[in-house]
Amino acid sequence: MGINVESRDERGKPIEWLDGNLDEVVGLLFSQSSVWFDHIDQWGDTTYNPSQCREFVRELRRVLDSVDVSRSQRITLENLLRLASTVASTSHRYLVFVGD
Repeated sequence: MGINVESRDERGKPIEWLDGNLDEVVGLLFSQSSVWFDHIDQWGDTTYNPSQCREFVRELRRVLDSVDVSRSQRITLENLLRLASTVASTSHRYLVFVGD
């Protein structure tokens, strides 16, 4: 799959990103019943604005609280949560999932 994630400014300039990719957790996210996870395009780019990120963060917290995950998956999900939370609380910032 090869999905990476980064935050970008309003001009599309990357500000922060997760090292590596989300391959180890993307299947887990897709298996959850959430419109926010279902809309992540595995082969293209998916962009969430701060308002959408607030909902994404809520769903991601639900997954972290209710789904059994490995230690490495938890670390990846917590890093994604941190990045998404920053976007959710910052004007002119976007969370972008970059597919293959």
